[in-house]
Amino acid sequence: MVNIRVAMQRILTELGLPLSIKVDNGRPFGDPKRDGLPILAMWLIGLGINVIRNRHRTPQDNAKVERCQGTLGKWTEYKKTNTTEELKQVLTREADFYNYTFRDRRRNNTTRLERHPCLNHSGRHFKSGQFNEARVVAFVSKGEWIRSVSSVGQVYITGQKFSVGIQYSKRQVRVRLDPEQKVWVVSDDDGAEISLSPPEMWTKWIKRIQCLT
Repeated sequence: MVNIRVAMQRILTELGLPLSIKVDNGRPFGDPKRDGLPILAMWLIGLGINVIRNRHRTPQDNAKVERCQGTLGKWTEYKKTNTTEELKQVLTREADFYNYTFRDRRRNNTTRLERHPCLNHSGRHFKSGQFNEARVVAFVSKGEWIRSVSSVGQVYITGQKFSVGIQYSKRQVRVRLDPEQKVWVVSDDDGAEISLSPPEMWTKWIKRIQCLT
C-alpha cells in the first residue's frame, strides 16, 4: 500500500488530478471477496476523483486498456530487460513514441496527444491538504452493506468491529452511514434500527485515509 501511495502521489503531482479513474474490482482499489470500502479508493474520492469500477467478473469492460497494454508489452519486449530501471526506460520510450509520434490513420492521422491534450497535465493540480472528508461522507452515505454478525454479536466494517448484540449472532444485518452523525447504523431485514457504531470508528477510519495524503 505504501509503495502504491507514493507512486500515485508522484504521478498525480506530475500529471495532475484526473476527473475519473477506472479500476477493476481487485485490490488495492477493490476487494473481489466482499463489497468493501478500500482505503486507496476512498483517498482518491476525497481528492475529488470519480472512481469508476468495472462490473464484477466483466474484464471486457476494460478491453481497450488491456489491448493497449498488450501492444505496449510487445513493443517494449519487456522479457528481455534485466533490471527494473531498464524496464522503466523502455516503457517510457515506447509510451512516448505512442503518445507523441505514432499517427493513427484511422483517426485522421493524428497522435494520441493531439487527440487528448490533457495527457501532459489534467489542469487540476495535486496539492497537500486537498483531501476533503465531505466527499467521502457523500459517497459512502449512498451505499448499504450486508454484513454477517459474528458468534459473539459483532459486525465488521472498514477493518473495525463493534457490537450489535449477542441476540443477533449469526444473522445478516444491513449497515449504512448516517452522514450527519458520521456513525454506522445497523438495521435488521425489516429496516428496524438495532445499533449504532461508536463515533470514534469513523474518525479513526478517516485518519487512516488522510495519512495517504
